[in-house]
Amino acid sequence: MLFVIPDIGGYTQFMLKHNKTPEHAQLIVRELMEAMLHEEKMPLHISSIEGDALFLYAIRESDEQWASEKGRIAETIENFFVAFYAKAHELMVAFGHPTDLREDIERLDIKVIVHAGRGILDRLDRFTTINGVDVIIAHRLLKNSLSGSYLFVTKHAFETCTFPRPERFKPHQETYPDVGTVDGFLFNP
Repeated sequence: MLFVIPDIGGYTQFMLKHNKTPEHAQLIVRELMEAMLHEEKMPLHISSIEGDALFLYAIRESDEQWASEKGRIAETIENFFVAFYAKAHELMVAFGHPTDLREDIERLDIKVIVHAGRGILDRLDRFTTINGVDVIIAHRLLKNSLSGSYLFVTKHAFETCTFPRPERFKPHQETYPDVGTVDGFLFNP
């Protein structure tokens, strides 16, 4: 399975700063999330919406199926950045003259984690969940040493997908006390 988590960086500070008008702040976050959701295409599936993040997955059913889909997945992942920043710019323009809210929108960024591994699809009532160690690792990777906008792809996920212009990615690793060192590749758009 491939796990993809686009996450809005700066979300907590943004919401805390605009706590007196949480509806406006949440409207902005919703617009940014919707822009990314519109980029989600098959074979990526939405597992959950986690506040300021999407948890997406793709199932590798066969080598033949994956060969025809892995390039499209990589393109969709890169389009999350385009959609996010286009919507952020649109929202900033809508506010016109400089305001705190406009400047705070400009401070939001997007980080995307891509990890490949095993996952267990489980059905709980009417909800499908994905569980397993690799799901934990994918989420753990959101808490890392990186800042700003970035795309971090674990080594196995990088070998699984076909990203355009792979030379843009630089080797990077993150280390955690519980899951150990995770090798991957980093791209700062």
